[in-house]
Amino acid sequence: MAGTLLLGAALYGVGVTVFINPQRVFLGGATGLATILNILLKIPMGLGLALVNLPLLIISFFFLGRRFSLLAVCGTLLLSISLELTGWIPAFEGDRLLSVLCGAALSGAGVALFCGQGMVTGGSDLLAVLLQKKFPAFSFGGMVLLIDAIVILAGGLIYRELETVLYSLLLAAVYTVVLNTYLKGRTEGRVAWIVSSVPLEKAIIAGTGHGVTILEGVGGFTGDGRKVLLCALHTGEEKMLRHIVYDADPQAFMVVAEATEILGFGFQDPGKEAIQ
Repeated sequence: MAGTLLLGAALYGVGVTVFINPQRVFLGGATGLATILNILLKIPMGLGLALVNLPLLIISFFFLGRRFSLLAVCGTLLLSISLELTGWIPAFEGDRLLSVLCGAALSGAGVALFCGQGMVTGGSDLLAVLLQKKFPAFSFGGMVLLIDAIVILAGGLIYRELETVLYSLLLAAVYTVVLNTYLKGRTEGRVAWIVSSVPLEKAIIAGTGHGVTILEGVGGFTGDGRKVLLCALHTGEEKMLRHIVYDADPQAFMVVAEATEILGFGFQDPGKEAIQ
């Protein structure tokens, strides 16, 4: 896990400092706000990223739980440090479009590696998790794209160049495609069955933003009645679920399987064609 996170931080740092910022474009989210602070107030990128994320990290402690928030703090610190450490690398001075595409691919892959380990990197990613609890029908990547677009438009007011805004929107779109492609993988999502003597449904709903179905089960060996929790997840969220379950009940039994298709509220809309 540590190696994956370090690789993700390095990819993100190089993408932002070498390819994105030198081209006068904005990635969006917390990084975009940190760039704005750097331009207007000369605040270092790493420090600016930490300052922008601080309010969201505090809020997450109340709504997403201590462990999840601590993981978000670690992710934010790693990216902040990465932005400072990669600042010495010479900027890419080639074609602007190529630079934007490379920056989007590298930064998107870096964040995807974090999300794949059950972590978020703060900023638009953390805000997207919080908003998805309120609007579960929207995809994680879609939430990130909306937040990034708002920040990009704000950044565009600084340079007052339509070209900057258009390149920044392209950057956000490619970044989101890379992020969603990695997280989606070959399957649509995951489905988990959890057997526990501890009531976990409220913690799972609060932590993942997904509903939980309670089934009645009987132990084949003991004959004791047990509640079995059924929960569908997006790919990449199973590590978050693992933290929630085993923090509350170290003796819980959990099975997670791949789901090739998940239809219904919070996932794919089956639509008329699928129903027919």
